[in-house]
Amino acid sequence: MYQLISKTLLNCYNEELTYTKFALDESNLDLKITLRELADLQKALNEATIFSITDRDDRISYVNEKFCDLYKYTREELIGKKLKQVFINLIKSSIEAMPTGGNIKHNGNGLGLMVSYKIIQNHKGTINVKSKLNQGTSCIITFNKKTKREAFNL
Repeated sequence: MYQLISKTLLNCYNEELTYTKFALDESNLDLKITLRELADLQKALNEATIFSITDRDDRISYVNEKFCDLYKYTREELIGKKLKQVFINLIKSSIEAMPTGGNIKHNGNGLGLMVSYKIIQNHKGTINVKSKLNQGTSCIITFNKKTKREAFNL
């Protein structure tokens, strides 16, 4: 009698293990499909968009290839940069627009200024651009001075 009960319990246990293994195999397959779909989505985004990702400290933590191609920098030159990128963008645009230093880009897309604006905004600053035809353009960047309390709380 004990042998019959043991055998029945063992069969139930084995059936449960078989079912669990089958369910795990299905879950693993679903996860593989989801991971493949995510990888395909990431690839499509990288090919179709120009973007960078910043961390909480506003340091660039990721740039896609199109971003690097547009700005003519390598990932290594951009990763970890903060406000330096703002000034690089503004100075580069200024040099390109100077009569002796470059050409005005009539087909520019303005992404450099947009990236600069976002970085400055993340630092709770402002950027004002004033431009007069045949006279030039001024970019005024303003940051709020921190109080002693704010500085010590960092």
